[in-house]
Amino acid sequence: GLLTPCAEPETHFRKPYALTEYAIDMVPLMAELARLGLGDTPCPGDAQWRLFYGGGPKLWSKWQTQLRHEHIHGKRSTKSEDLRYRLQIATTAALTGAGPLCLPKPAGLLSPPQQFAAE
Repeated sequence: GLLTPCAEPETHFRKPYALTEYAIDMVPLMAELARLGLGDTPCPGDAQWRLFYGGGPKLWSKWQTQLRHEHIHGKRSTKSEDLRYRLQIATTAALTGAGPLCLPKPAGLLSPPQQFAAE
């Protein structure tokens, strides 16, 4: 299965579950599936997914390592190591134009698609 009940519940309001190794191994597949749903025109709502997908296998591997630490070994990452936090910071920077990354201009302002034919 993809989920297993946690031995020590963190809260009384819901039944806690942890990802299995099999589920963690599926991170690259899930990233590829997410990419299929993004479409061609970027928008602010999908910026974090685009950054995650754009990080490629190296980022996905780091995400798998973090998930293993959290779900299999029961250890939480420090804030500086937490990829969720770091990805949120990068997304905010991209959306505000304050970081090294930014979303492309709206489709009406882009050059014709012919320039991307070599890709």
